[in-house]
Amino acid sequence: MLRSRSNAARKFQIIRNQHHSRGHGTRTACGAGENVHRPACSRHCAILGLVVSRFRDAGTLIVCQVGSVEEGRAAQDAGAQILIAQGVEAGGHVRGTTPLRTLLSELVPLASVPILAAGGMVDGRDLVEMLQLGAQGIVIGTAFIAAPESFAHHYHQQRIVDARADDTILTDIFHINWPIGAFVRVLKNSTVRGVRGDPYGPSRVIGDEQGRPIYLFSTDSPSRIMKGDFEAMALYAGTGIDRIDRIMPAAQRVAQIVDEAVRLLQEGRCGD
Repeated sequence: MLRSRSNAARKFQIIRNQHHSRGHGTRTACGAGENVHRPACSRHCAILGLVVSRFRDAGTLIVCQVGSVEEGRAAQDAGAQILIAQGVEAGGHVRGTTPLRTLLSELVPLASVPILAAGGMVDGRDLVEMLQLGAQGIVIGTAFIAAPESFAHHYHQQRIVDARADDTILTDIFHINWPIGAFVRVLKNSTVRGVRGDPYGPSRVIGDEQGRPIYLFSTDSPSRIMKGDFEAMALYAGTGIDRIDRIMPAAQRVAQIVDEAVRLLQEGRCGD
């Protein structure tokens, strides 16, 4: 269900106000209300109604990431207060197989709680488009890996910056520490190309994180305190990587997203 450009602009009014009234170091893309310090519990897997009730009774906001309409219904019925619609374009662990825009078109008409859009989200154009499709905002992952504040190793960050649009792949080859058959989206490397051997063969250590062994085919991605064969590890990345061209402080990237979204809404160009 498409929302009009004027509706998207109204959703964005708080951002536009903050954009004009605050300095560049304090701008934010938060438009959910005044209470931005409320604790939240974000779930990537199935949630139980009893667990949700206990969290909600304690004043915790329940956010659940879903990859299908069925998961969205189940999460909402269990008491989730915000849904994250994760498209197959997302980096890292991926819930479903549905493209984000298709998932939103199916989920938005059925949901009675706010929906955030995830999967390949990078910039202000993405934000405005998702608002027009009925989402309340976007969730960004890969772009913030490429930030100095990230705990990711510089090797991973630079691979993201250097990557092209077709350099990611959805695979279940990284299975150690995670259920068999669970898919992740990563940058292509020697492991996914099959040159590292049988993923279900004898365990092989390819790295170390302060005494903890890092195994080939594990879901561990390179961290800044890790040593080892980074090229062979799970290098998580979503499909929006071709629009990430440099390592940038998180606050600066948020400001850039807000600036672009405000400009597009003012010009009335996004969605044409």
